[in-house]
Amino acid sequence: MNTSFRFPITCFCQILTLAALSGSALGLTPVSDDFNDNSLDLSKWESFSDGGAISESSGRINYTVGSPGVAGDYAELACNSSPGSSENWQVIVDVTNTTTPASLGQISSVGIQIYNAADLNDAVFLELYSSALDQTPYRRGFVSGLITNGIDVPASDIDTGNLPGQTTGSLRIAYNGTTKVLTTYYDATGSGNGFQWVQLSSYGLNNSGGANGTTNWGAMSSGFAVSIYGYSEAMTITSGQVTLDNFSLSANNLVPEITVEQPAGAALVDGSSSVAFEATSAGTPVVKTFTIRNDGSASLTGLSLSKVGTNAANFSLGSLGATSLAAGASTTFTVTCSPQAGAAQTATLRIASNDADENPFDINLSARVVAINGDDFNDNSKNNSKWGSDITFGTGGTLAETNSRLEYTSNTASGDHGIYRPWILNQATYNSDWELIMDVSNSISLPPGLPFRDTGIGIEIFPPATDLQSFFTEMNASAWETGSFHGFVSGQGEDEFAVNDQELSSAGVNGSIRIVFNSTTKVFNTYCDTDGSANGYAWTLLATFGITGSGGETNADWEMSGSQSFQIAVYGFVNGSIVTSGQFHADNFQITTPPPTPLQSWQLAKFGNMGSPEAALDFDADNDGLLSLLEYAFKLEPKVPGTPVLTTLTGTSGLPRITPVGSGPTQRLRLEYVRMKASSNPGITYTPQFSSNLQGSGPGGWNNASGPETVQSIDIQWERVVIEDTAGTGLPGRFGRVLVTAP
Repeated sequence: MNTSFRFPITCFCQILTLAALSGSALGLTPVSDDFNDNSLDLSKWESFSDGGAISESSGRINYTVGSPGVAGDYAELACNSSPGSSENWQVIVDVTNTTTPASLGQISSVGIQIYNAADLNDAVFLELYSSALDQTPYRRGFVSGLITNGIDVPASDIDTGNLPGQTTGSLRIAYNGTTKVLTTYYDATGSGNGFQWVQLSSYGLNNSGGANGTTNWGAMSSGFAVSIYGYSEAMTITSGQVTLDNFSLSANNLVPEITVEQPAGAALVDGSSSVAFEATSAGTPVVKTFTIRNDGSASLTGLSLSKVGTNAANFSLGSLGATSLAAGASTTFTVTCSPQAGAAQTATLRIASNDADENPFDINLSARVVAINGDDFNDNSKNNSKWGSDITFGTGGTLAETNSRLEYTSNTASGDHGIYRPWILNQATYNSDWELIMDVSNSISLPPGLPFRDTGIGIEIFPPATDLQSFFTEMNASAWETGSFHGFVSGQGEDEFAVNDQELSSAGVNGSIRIVFNSTTKVFNTYCDTDGSANGYAWTLLATFGITGSGGETNADWEMSGSQSFQIAVYGFVNGSIVTSGQFHADNFQITTPPPTPLQSWQLAKFGNMGSPEAALDFDADNDGLLSLLEYAFKLEPKVPGTPVLTTLTGTSGLPRITPVGSGPTQRLRLEYVRMKASSNPGITYTPQFSSNLQGSGPGGWNNASGPETVQSIDIQWERVVIEDTAGTGLPGRFGRVLVTAP
């Protein structure tokens, strides 16, 4: 009996047909085929086609299309081995796709499909595509997806994004008979240098276990059906453009794979990730929770914790919830930092296991001891050594310490009114770095309508000699005739009016605000955390404000100098509403020196002492010709000699790679490099540049790349960038580089 079907897959492909093979064996029979005999082995394969053709020639499988059909063309080979649902197995094949779709609606793909042999309406696919289906110019990349009951599950379609020049690679789908999970992988460089698999997705077939989709394939008593295929729409494809080679269906040697997260959901990188503990006073503990998860297919065993480093004694390791983890399982442990008086504290956390290439898993730890001034308001009484006399405007209202917090109330809705409470225990000066943090709550909900209503609680900062200039950050609720707002606002005060406001809406009642002053740039940065301190701070930049006339998104000249102190006040205000107890409050006000930047944390982790000469960014600690600045920028080890170059399309560290692409007069340079994501605040800038003569700037000199970037995320901190030169290499010479600069 032969049965065929087709399904549309969002954006890139269509599921191909598969015949239910009579006489195929249930249970894994290993199959390998290098296709070198140029004759299809009918003991291994059965072929099917609709518009396309598939043949064995030139030592590989070729997919071709002579006259494109109206609704798309395909051809496939169905493997005569049907692996069982309780076995561990994997399918691997090398693929090539050199097609160049030129018009909208054109697409080609080549890949693997795994079907539920008991119901051919269920399938998982993995492919290398080249597509102008919905945009030009065309895109290349790898994509996988899940088909359930004959319908694509859009949320399950996982795509690498555009990978320019990606014409070859290898595909792998692995099945775990215990967890009933299919996992897809790709190797962008193919099998030539040994496989370096990158996981793309995983799908649970028993209603659980898949990171990118789950479904129910039932008992799967008939096992699986395996096929390899080519597919295209509106394209003529000639021999050699879309190929498959070196197929294998084999038992899968299961391996463990450790993943460590802090906080939960943020994966760390072995040897290079740093975890900074919040600023604390000497002897005051800070606790962080780490998660270990087994993302492999075999048990992760032998888990144990240890610590090394200069200040290891100041970091206490909690007990592991488990020392062995089944595939997909996780456990947690805590690290408590109780730093002693002195400079920054550093250590290395080591997690031992049976992971093949991350044993031990090393994490850099850092903490710092600071003198923290602030008020947690827990004594329910104003501390007159910290706070000055309240200053009101309009009918004022009341700021009072009650319920272990600072509450603002107002019993009148008339006019704009409020109250300031100045901080007088000042350590915020013009010539020092400092930051303010305060938790805030505003549970007032204002529906649209007239009259205009406005409420806020926050921090305002003034120069020493006037209150006609200021900078503020607050949690705000307001409403007007046609709309309303609830969230965070930061802006400039000028002649007692708010100007140049920056807003971030948030439906949450609780939050936190943070103001950081940089004494070098003379710029304030303001941040907010939309859920407050409950889950640890995760700051979002709200606004920047320069006080010397430049440097920020908005600027003014406050005419300050030397060690002059800023005026700081906590305030609450309201316009057109009554505020009752509990609706509006602040808590945990603190002023301290800011934490080290990611760059400073890296220097501390790698060299132990910021004051050490070898910690300088212009120092070459391992004498390999690379300054520490470049080691930091490209994720290298500053004390390990070497100048490795980034592996094309898959590398996660290394110096930039420059390769020619295309041919003839259109040949050009492609520059690939890794960089830290802007969200990680790297403290450096990356500028890709091209030149014809290596001379300065101007015509032929070093000029910033102008072509579009392709960016692929590596992890929470790093990304891979590909950019092509817009000038051809027909010039006498053409060069590329990445300029890295630090303040």
